[in-house]
Formats: sequence, structure tokens, C-alpha cells
Amino acid sequence: MLAFSTDLLFHGPLAPIGASVGILVAVAATRRLAARHAGRGTAGPLGGAARRRLRLLKGACALAALLALGLVWRGEIGAAALQLAAFTMAIVMAFKELVLCATGSLLRVGGAMYRIGDVIEVDGMLGEVIDGTWLATHVAEIESDGFGRRATGRSRVLPNSRLFSADLRVERTAGGFVFHAFSITSGAETDVAHALQVLETSVDRAAAAFAGPAAEIGAEAGRRLHRPLDATPGRVALATTEIGLPRFDVLLFCPANEIHALERRIRLDLVASTAAIAARPVFAEGLRLVAG
Repeated sequence: MLAFSTDLLFHGPLAPIGASVGILVAVAATRRLAARHAGRGTAGPLGGAARRRLRLLKGACALAALLALGLVWRGEIGAAALQLAAFTMAIVMAFKELVLCATGSLLRVGGAMYRIGDVIEVDGMLGEVIDGTWLATHVAEIESDGFGRRATGRSRVLPNSRLFSADLRVERTAGGFVFHAFSITSGAETDVAHALQVLETSVDRAAAAFAGPAAEIGAEAGRRLHRPLDATPGRVALATTEIGLPRFDVLLFCPANEIHALERRIRLDLVASTAAIAARPVFAEGLRLVAG
């Protein structure tokens, strides 16, 4: 049992403790022997030279003990230093994040970047600002697709420090109005002039219902942007694809919840109108001549 305890003390996990005890015992014994040797042969107090030698010897013993303990505990000291460095770095990073959040809040308020109710896009994430503190901004997530815009039911918390590095876009148009663009590609047999006229008529008819609110919201957005904003409810442009097919580009300034219905109505108007007339092969014949 004694042999097992000794082996555990000097060769197991407790080896540094055993070595430290041995070093301290050896140093204490050396100091005691030195003091006894210095006082041998003198009946009275030690002289000045003997006291200096004894003091130097005690100092040398203490230094040797410190060096020996440092060698014994060098692994633990290194690990403790790394942990302390990591802890210090974590404190520095946390303090830096707090400072960036605070300055980001000052930037948001002082620069009037956005306010509660604005729709913002941060690194591709679209949402409406619902709350803001000096640390973070709370955003209700919005999904945008072919059916328009709708709330996802999720909220995100964005640290204000992201204002210094994120790609931030703010929509200055209030009232739920947004710009929506889509394209319609027709076949080579399409009567382009007739299709363009049908699209313009359909877009004007669809945009007439919200032309007044669109003009008011566009004017308000222009004042917030300090520059005029073209808030025409609907526009149609003619272009071609890479292979020469006619393409109609439509731009609407409309309520976000009406995007799907308006686009569907415009597409159906074009399909119904072009299906009711005979195709004119002029464009197709020109395409064949160009191709070869």
C-alpha cells in the first residue's frame, strides 16, 4: 500500500505535487543546515560577514526553489497562461461588440437610417422593423416571391454592430407600396405591336385603381430621399431575348399584397388577346433570315 501511494505521488497525476513537496523539504533542510553551520563555533551573535553569507545563501535557496518549482509546474503554468489569454481575449471581444452595438445605435438614430415600420433588407434578409434598442434591432421577417410579400411569422434580432459591415437597404416607400418588375417572353409568331398595345392597356387599367395613393406615396418617399421619385403606377418596355425572341418588361408600383393578382391579370389579358387574332409571321421570317 505504501509502495502504491509513493508511485502515485511521484509518477502519477500527483507527480508535480510530490516533486514540489520534495523540493520544499530539500530547500528547508538546506537553509537549516546553513544556519546551523554559520552559528557553529560562535557563542555570541553572528558577525556581519557571517550574516551576509547566511542571507545570500538563503536567497540562493529561495531562487533555486522557485526555478525548480517553475520547471516542475511548467505545463500547468503554460495551460493557465493560455486560459488567461483566452479569457482576456473573450472579454476584449465582448467589450468590442458592446461598443460597436452602442455606436451602431448612435449611427442609426443620428443618421436617421431607418425607423420602426420601415422595411429593410440586410444581407438578403427582408423584414419590417418592429422594435429597436441600443443593442439590437428586432425585425419581422418578410418573404417575397411570385405570390407577393407575406409575413413568415418569424422575427430576427440583428445586433446594431452589423450596421458597419452589412449590406443594408431601406425602402422609403410607405403604405405597403413596392416596385415589382416581371418579364413576358413571346413566341416568334407574335404580333409584337398588337401585344404591346394590349399590355399597355392592361397595365393602365390595373394601375388605375391605385394611381392616386401611388402618387402620394411616391411624393412622400421623394421628400424622404431628398430627390424626385418616379412613382408611375405601370410601365411597359419592349426588348428581345438573347436568341431574338420578343420580350415585354413590365414595371408596377403597387401594393405588395396585390403583386400576384396584378401580374396574373396582365398575363391572362395578353394570352387572351393574342389567342384571338391570327399570328403574323413577319417577326418569325426575320428571325429565320438572321439565323441563317
